Amino acid sequence: TAGDEVIVVTRSGDSTVCGILSGTGSGLQSEFYPFKKSFTGGANVTAEDVTGDGVAEIIIGTESGRAGTVRVFDATGQKIMAGFKPFGESFTGSVDVAVTQWDTMKDDINEYELMVSQASGGQAWVKVYRLSGAVPEIVFEKRVYEADYIGGARIAGYR
Repeated sequence: TAGDEVIVVTRSGDSTVCGILSGTGSGLQSEFYPFKKSFTGGANVTAEDVTGDGVAEIIIGTESGRAGTVRVFDATGQKIMAGFKPFGESFTGSVDVAVTQWDTMKDDINEYELMVSQASGGQAWVKVYRLSGAVPEIVFEKRVYEADYIGGARIAGYR
């Protein structure tokens, strides 16, 4: 994004829409459908430069109603890479998204990585992806609670 924007997404019920609001108070700059217009499952959103190009991307994970999917967009709503299903085709729960500088001691540049979690409908798996290449690269994955726990987990980054 260009900076100083507020990124919002709708929750389930209506068509899932991503809106970009001006941080200066001038209102809605643009909006787009991150999935098919008919998708009403809602979404989770974060934004940061995860590709290493110096410009923040918009990262959106599905809330429910389809295989849990993550898509990455530029500030105009154009997909900049193919969407992916971090927990496989059979997982239809919520995918929470966040970013962090995961491995700064090994990176040559200050690069952000994408973190995802099974926020509902799963065993609370957490994965961290590096998105600077053509294909998302897993740099960490772990089930954070016991195998019989299916309550999900929200995620946030901290460095």
